Amino acid sequence: MKKWSSYIAVIILSIILVGCGSGNKSDNASNVKTDVPTSEGSAYDSTHRSTNTTKTIDNTQNKAFNFSEFKLDVDYGANHSFEVNFENRNNGADVSIEDERKNQKMEGNNAYTQLEHYFKKLTIDASTPDEEVKKQIINVFNIDNSYKTIDLEVKYSDGMEKKYRFTH
Repeated sequence: MKKWSSYIAVIILSIILVGCGSGNKSDNASNVKTDVPTSEGSAYDSTHRSTNTTKTIDNTQNKAFNFSEFKLDVDYGANHSFEVNFENRNNGADVSIEDERKNQKMEGNNAYTQLEHYFKKLTIDASTPDEEVKKQIINVFNIDNSYKTIDLEVKYSDGMEKKYRFTH
């Protein structure tokens, strides 16, 4: 009898887990502009490229910002941090902002609306010197001088992925 109750418990638990996993994530933003590069394709969405036999023209100057993924983690010490996560995919973007110092957390469309304002101010790309990246991140995100470290991971629209670490 104990074996049967164990089997039934496992089956019920499996059904519950499968049912919980099928829902939409709440941090999936659907209001991302169409001119934002996605993580899945090549350097830029193929609808914005024209190809002939001699060269490919990449119209990256026509996009909203220069990256498809952006992960920022600012550590202020004492278990306080500011985190931004943005990954644009073909089916929407995973977007979140968490500011432990202000006890605020945003996800999805609300987070994207706020981040879009900041992202449009960034002019960084894969060839931007690290010190300029640091300067822009500090200025655009209003990071105060009490930070301990800034960790940044960016996947640029040309496919280049870069990691940065700045200490104070």
